[in-house]
Amino acid sequence: MNSPYFTLGELTHTSTGLNNKPGEEEVKNLEALVDNILHPARVALDAIKVNSGYRSVAVNRMVGGAKTSHHLYGMAADIVHWRSNLDLYAWIKANCKYTQLIQEGTDRNGEPKWIHVSYDPNNLKCENLRAIFIGKRVRYFQL
Repeated sequence: MNSPYFTLGELTHTSTGLNNKPGEEEVKNLEALVDNILHPARVALDAIKVNSGYRSVAVNRMVGGAKTSHHLYGMAADIVHWRSNLDLYAWIKANCKYTQLIQEGTDRNGEPKWIHVSYDPNNLKCENLRAIFIGKRVRYFQL
């Protein structure tokens, strides 16, 4: 990784016990995600925690991820900010090019529980969504 703030281990960590080792292409994609979004956000906002980055097919299946998830390619991370996930969302939206930026879940204060950000350099559509969880189902709303 080109950033002193993020490691490959942090971006591939899983508590599932399943193999989650990325290939060369996925590592390159993770590096692009760090270089273009995670590192700049960390410099601007201070500590950011990665809850989930790269996911193998088995890990993605176990955690209920979408079959087309950018996590499978090392192009996405679910992140949280120690102060405010809404501030994190707003900063990325205002300062970065990205594929998707999603406010996911809702905490007791009405803020997103985490922010999902994906970076596919061939599809920087800057799509902004809100994900609401209803049982095991997820509904997405354009923002």
